[in-house]
Amino acid sequence: STGEASDITLTSATINSTADVESISSKENIIVGIAYSVNKNKLHPDSVFNQKTYNLTKVKDKLYNITLSGLLTDTEYYYCSFTCAGKSYKLGNIKTFKTKSLDGALLTNDANDITLTSAILKGTSSISSLYPNGISISYGFKYAAKQTDLENENIAKAKIIGAKIENNNLTAELKGLNSSTTYYYCAYAKVGNVELTGQIKEFSTNSIDNYLTIDEAQNIAFTTAIVKGK
Repeated sequence: STGEASDITLTSATINSTADVESISSKENIIVGIAYSVNKNKLHPDSVFNQKTYNLTKVKDKLYNITLSGLLTDTEYYYCSFTCAGKSYKLGNIKTFKTKSLDGALLTNDANDITLTSAILKGTSSISSLYPNGISISYGFKYAAKQTDLENENIAKAKIIGAKIENNNLTAELKGLNSSTTYYYCAYAKVGNVELTGQIKEFSTNSIDNYLTIDEAQNIAFTTAIVKGK
């Protein structure tokens, strides 16, 4: 039978199910597991669907649990337990769960300490609190000189800089930027193989013209001139 989903996070959920395997010999090449999909129609014995299997020898008192990972945020999934002998599937009852939303859990804040060639990027993340069993999470910022490079279909073009996190606050220093240039950026987190991004913001580096100026040339002769600047 298919059990309930628990420990639901942004990208994972644990499914607790049962399988009566006491009369099954391990030599029969039978497996148990969980099948899942965003499309309910794909949970069919004759269809291809995502699945995670479980070792029969580890089923204790007919109970087993499987953690599904690498899921999409804020998405409803259909799932069921199954047994499989060869290519023949037997499915349990189909149930649903919905992963948590990223809303408010990863925020991109305003950049500060902006100079001609650098800036401090800021962000906030409470993602770790959504994973009750703990998980390795890496943080950073993605940035680019074109906003389109931070949009979903093009985000691989963006550059990544790692960020420090302290009390849920993210910080990273960008260096080597071009002056008088607008940059677009967003807070970034990687949970397992899933990449999460916050909203896109922008900042502009200072213009060199505000700090390095030149006056009109003076005392111009055939081969000489006096040039002054500040």
